[in-house]
Parts: sequence; structure tokens; C-alpha cells
Amino acid sequence: MRFLKNRESGQALIMALIMLALGSLLVIPGAGLASTSLNYHRNIDSNTMELYAASSGIQYTACELGNGSGAFGPESLSSQVNDRNVTVTAEDMGGNTYKITSTATSADGSSTTIESYLHIKLNLFGKAITVTSGDLVLEGSTIDGDVYAGGEVTVEDSVVTGDITENATYEFDLLDTEPYKTEAQNGGIIEGNLILGAGTHTLGPVYITGYLKIQEGAEVTLGGTVYVEGSEKMEDNITIHLEGGSSIMGAGNFIAEEGDIKIEVSRLEPDNMPLIAAIAGSIKCENCDYIKGLLYAPEISFGIKVEENTEIYGSIFTTSMGVVENCTITYPVDTEGSDLLGGDELQILTYNIN
Repeated sequence: MRFLKNRESGQALIMALIMLALGSLLVIPGAGLASTSLNYHRNIDSNTMELYAASSGIQYTACELGNGSGAFGPESLSSQVNDRNVTVTAEDMGGNTYKITSTATSADGSSTTIESYLHIKLNLFGKAITVTSGDLVLEGSTIDGDVYAGGEVTVEDSVVTGDITENATYEFDLLDTEPYKTEAQNGGIIEGNLILGAGTHTLGPVYITGYLKIQEGAEVTLGGTVYVEGSEKMEDNITIHLEGGSSIMGAGNFIAEEGDIKIEVSRLEPDNMPLIAAIAGSIKCENCDYIKGLLYAPEISFGIKVEENTEIYGSIFTTSMGVVENCTITYPVDTEGSDLLGGDELQILTYNIN
């Protein structure tokens, strides 16, 4: 029995040595795995911070483009983002589409780059005055809203409460007026000219092949779109003439397919925000107490002229506009009054991370 007992002595030491050997085999790889995992998560965190920083460069550039800055770069943001330096570039690809490149660089030299294509969908009536080409001169006027011009903007004894964008190069998709034409035709067709004299009248929707003249003393209630083809015109190429001393209410639009529009009404104050469009002609407003509407003359030079103490509540869009003189133009606060009102829309087309 003593012999057997003596043979068991030292077995605990052997087991301890075996466990120690096994522990070494497990602990050393485990420590290496932990170190690798730590470095991996550090890299993930660094890459994530770079990604967020580069993404902020995309957002910054989108805001700059939305404010009409045009192509630029490369330029660095004024301050670091997530302790990373961010450099951005905006390249004009044409058609209001820009390629934006934003790179965020860490202190160790690693970097993340995002390339994104952005399209700017411009609202024709997103500003108080939009002149797509040529210069704009404001004399003795108050413009409560933003002003956009493809040329220079000269402000003489005038106040502009919003932003002034000049020498801009954006391209605009013109308004489709066919639905207005269809509405008018469905309401009835008048062959030849229509002259409304003093008294009360209800007008529209209606399609007039000749010209329309609303004379002094006429009180007109609109019932829809008045679309005037202009096969016949008045003196000085006028297709629609709203004379001084007349007033217009109701809800509808005035559209001239050919020829010019001349507005001298005492009040043009319908319930809706009407479209007043000279598709291939010009619009002249003078001595108007109050005009509520969206004035649209997209095709010819000096498309819209506003002068002589006219007050407009709405928006103006034209190719070239000479002078706004001694007038007040106020952009609507409530843009829900018309589907045509509102700001520009920024559309991100692609977003690639490198």
C-alpha cells in the first residue's frame, strides 16, 4: 500500500505544468486576437469619422449650390470636421447637374472620398424676380424677397430684403401651358375678339381666338383660365389689355399665346394666385394699385416691365427685364397658395464612397 501511495506523489505538479502549457497556448493567441480586434475597431471608428466628415462636405456643397454659388474648388472647409480636414469640389456637368467630390483626411494620412451627382430642380417662381439672362435695374423700388439675374443687378434708391444672385448660369425648365389651354377650350371657344365694357361680367374658362380687352369700369369675376390665342391683335401688338379703372376677382388665369399683355387695372385681386403669361410676348404693368399673380414672359428680351407706382403681390419670371421703377414687389409668405410657388429642390442622384 505504501508503494502505491508513493507512486501517486507529484501528479499534481504534472497537472499544473500541463495546465500552464495549455494556458500559454490559449492566452498568447487570445491576446493577439484581442489586439487585432482593438485595432480593427479603431480603424472602423476612424473610417466612420472620415465618412461622416466627407458626408458633411457633400451637404455643405449642396447648400452652396442651392444658394447659387456655381462650380468651385477644390477648397477646404473653414474648420475641421471630426478632427479631419475636408476638401470639396463642385464641377458643373451642365443641365443644373454637378459632380461633387468631398475628401476627409485624418492626421495619419488615411482618407475617405465621396463622389456625388447633384441635380438642382429650379422653381420658376421661387423668387420675387427671376431674370434668366441680361441685367436688372431696380430704381426707387422695394423688393420683399429674393432676386435672381443672369447678368448684373443694379440697385438704385431701392431696398431688397432677400438675397441677390447675379451673373448666374442655371438653366430653367419652362412651364407647360398646354393644360391651361385645354381647360380654356373645354370651357368654350369664342371666335374673334372679346371686349368687355363697363358693368359686371363673368369670364372663363374660355378660349378666345382673337384678342381680349377689358375696359374701364368693367368688374370681372373669373371662373377659370382665359386663354387668348391672339390671331388678331390691338395696337402695339397687344393681345390682352386690362385697362385702368377695371377690377378683376374670382379665380382664374390670363394667358396670351401670341402678342403682349398690358395691365393698367386698379385691382387684379382674384381668390387664387393666378398665372399671367405672355408665352411669346411681353408684359407691361403700369399705374396698378394692386396686382396679385405670377407674371411669366419666358421667350423675348425685355419680357416684363413694371413701372409707375405698381404694387405686385406674387412673382416675376422673364428672360430679360429692363427696369423696375417706383414699384413694390412682395413675394408671398404663404407659398401653399399655388403649386407653382416654392423654393428650389436639390436632388442627389448618386452617392459613391471610395
